[in-house]
Amino acid sequence: MSKILEPDAFRGQPLAWAGNQCGHFVLGMFSAFFICVTFFYVIGELPYRAHVFWIIALAYVSFEVYGQGWRGWDTVDDTVFVVAYGTGGTLAGFTEHQVGSLQPVPDMQILTTFAVVMTAHLIMGMVFRLE
Repeated sequence: MSKILEPDAFRGQPLAWAGNQCGHFVLGMFSAFFICVTFFYVIGELPYRAHVFWIIALAYVSFEVYGQGWRGWDTVDDTVFVVAYGTGGTLAGFTEHQVGSLQPVPDMQILTTFAVVMTAHLIMGMVFRLE
């Protein structure tokens, strides 16, 4: 397995852990974006957000558990940043402007809530890893 895919809980490395979790967030966000945009260009409208969420959630959990093995809180943290914050935040924070349009409308209240919760999670994770 390549070094980038090797599991690591980043003990004693708070900034490395935060950077890693931000990467997990971007993976979830990009996955939701990629699936939605691809679906739009193939079908002509955006997919149901719940379907996209569950596709990504099942795929990522399968990768974590079967591809890397259960590693306790490291597995939970990685999954939360990809699925809940990256995918869930993206899908919950944007709605379709009108059917057949690729102009999403942001809901700043939902996006702010996800951002605050994710930031608190990042801070707690960094504090936990301080030596």
